[in-house]
Amino acid sequence: MENDYILKERVENKKLLELMRKMRKERTSQNMLDVLSEAAGCTFIVPIEIVNDTFSFHAVGDNKGRKFMVSFSDSDSFDINKKDDDQRAVTSSFVDLIDAACQENLGLDGVIINPGSEEVILGKEMLKDILKNMSPDNQVKIGDPDHYPVDMKKMVAEFCKDEPSISKVYVRFFQNDDATSQGWLFIVECSANASQRQYIFDTFNRFMKPYCDGLDSFVAGTDEDYVANATEGVTPVYEKA
Repeated sequence: MENDYILKERVENKKLLELMRKMRKERTSQNMLDVLSEAAGCTFIVPIEIVNDTFSFHAVGDNKGRKFMVSFSDSDSFDINKKDDDQRAVTSSFVDLIDAACQENLGLDGVIINPGSEEVILGKEMLKDILKNMSPDNQVKIGDPDHYPVDMKKMVAEFCKDEPSISKVYVRFFQNDDATSQGWLFIVECSANASQRQYIFDTFNRFMKPYCDGLDSFVAGTDEDYVANATEGVTPVYEKA
């Protein structure tokens, strides 16, 4: 992030803004992937406060008790929302933005871009892993696998039988355009609270790694916006009786 706290140069990301507005109207997994893919090549504005030569990020909370780092996609969005003309901020690449938001000592749950308007929330559970698969020219798509690895379905059920908070698990396959990055997305319906759920998801992902044919694997909750339509018309591989 730049060490320039009063921003003078304008930041514009017109295509990203269009994709965010589309995502706001229709929260589908593909729209979210399009936003992430475009965001990977963009510069963002992050408002900060400086006290005793130490700066801190702005954060907002939601009704689930989660906290998100505030960021803006462009200068116009920042100007509309800043407190005053002396509001300090840094510019950041998408990679640096995510790295900052995912620092454990900050206790954040991700990033919110353009709060109150286009407002796209990026949870940190998947961002660290999926970020490396994103580029402006290489789209990532989610769909049905042509086959499931040996024992994958059986081991999903094996894990879930000892975890009563899990009621459903969907398995989807993701791949970028040139097939250089691909893997498994487990979408889990879970009744545990936020802190317990993150532990369950991490444990589940580690448990499933040996059954993923050596490919990457990620876990998301069914309530995450960006997987909202990824389970539509799809039969779960596990469903509690």
